[in-house]
Amino acid sequence: GHWQSVDSGTKQRLLGVAVNNDGLAVAVGAFGTLLRSLDGGKTWISIAPDWAPYTETGERPHLYAAAVNDSGKITVAGEFGLILISDDGGKSWKTVHKGDQTSPSLFAMQLRADGIGYAVGQSGTVLRTANHGATWDAVDSGTASALLGVYSDQDGWVVATGMHDIVDSHDAGKTWEHAQGKEIASKWLQGVTSPAQGQPLLAVGESGRMVRIYGN
Repeated sequence: GHWQSVDSGTKQRLLGVAVNNDGLAVAVGAFGTLLRSLDGGKTWISIAPDWAPYTETGERPHLYAAAVNDSGKITVAGEFGLILISDDGGKSWKTVHKGDQTSPSLFAMQLRADGIGYAVGQSGTVLRTANHGATWDAVDSGTASALLGVYSDQDGWVVATGMHDIVDSHDAGKTWEHAQGKEIASKWLQGVTSPAQGQPLLAVGESGRMVRIYGN
């Protein structure tokens, strides 16, 4: 189809993007880059806060993941285990999860309409929320690999892709198993999604690799 280049207003690396049905879009990236669009991505402005209240010594954290729900709530995640929420289009922010300078970065996040969500990152980190991101609990994923993508469905199936590992759970994150296979152990996979509930997942990653993941 047709693609159009737009001016984001920044030269920083952009690492994550999300948009809702009303055209509210958020893009996040390196050194605290946080952008908002109200017209489906045609024009962008910075909504990055003064980072001093949100990081240990005022560092501008790398942000890797964003989510925007249909009510306009914005959630972003990234370095230092940081997860922030804004209910007013980015005018103000609330910290809902925070570590310190040694805490694992969060690389990917999924928030479902039913309030269940997962965030994943370094050292096998998995966080779970059951209240639309208001609070997060750590989950033991059984891996130390960096996790780069996450997807869950309403039947309790959760899949996290990463560096030379894929872990999945069939009980909403209570217990996890490692996917088996030579290709998994030798490659990294990042983005993972599904076209519809109950359908196989698609994951993409290193060297043009595309993998179909089945629930059974």
